[in-house]
Amino acid sequence: RVQRLQAICALQDTGTNTNIILKSENEDGRLEVTFIRSGNYTGQLREMIAQLPRDFGPLCRVKVFTSTDQSLVLNMFTSGSEADDGVKPSAQDREAIVKYAANVQAGNYLDDPRHPTPSPDLEPGPLNAHIDLCGRFHVATANPRRFLRIKALYDRIAGSENCAVDVEAYEPNLELNDRRYWVSLAQSNVLPRVGLDKSLKLFGLHKLDVLRCHMDRVEDPGNGQVCFCLLYTSDAAD
Repeated sequence: RVQRLQAICALQDTGTNTNIILKSENEDGRLEVTFIRSGNYTGQLREMIAQLPRDFGPLCRVKVFTSTDQSLVLNMFTSGSEADDGVKPSAQDREAIVKYAANVQAGNYLDDPRHPTPSPDLEPGPLNAHIDLCGRFHVATANPRRFLRIKALYDRIAGSENCAVDVEAYEPNLELNDRRYWVSLAQSNVLPRVGLDKSLKLFGLHKLDVLRCHMDRVEDPGNGQVCFCLLYTSDAAD
């Protein structure tokens, strides 16, 4: 974190369009590459994926951040690690999700379509069984409401060779005159790097900019894995 802050300060001090690439290795052996760039444009994320080192390994996690004024982009790519995949979410990691699901089951959000409706799949047993298939990072950092929306996509395609999409409108940015959306993608048995690249290509064709992105994987027993992408996008208003 300190290293990235130092790089951002150096970038701001130059006053020019400077690109910075940081490479590091985590304690568990994961390789992490961080791109810091001034300015944002459609297709930039795909360019960064293409620039990842050949020895980077399987793409496991992506975190994309864009400043409000579009002047700064910080994108983090993390390689896979079997050791980390074996670490299951703790009771503390899942506490907020389980508590939120209990409120859903109690009917506390029936008047708000943004929230899921009560379902047997959200009972503690089935829900915790699903959480056990997830990596700890995915559970510990997830927004509970979005976690359950993504889980619904998983339930639709688990055990298949299919994909599912969920689009949620977000409040528009009136100053930038655009429309914004949360787009959740679930793809079964796809290489994360390939699946993300194809999704970004499609977004580019529709002139959608990716402002935030979170990517992770969930085990699909007997059928490999399901790759999730949660993207915060914007397009120019008519």
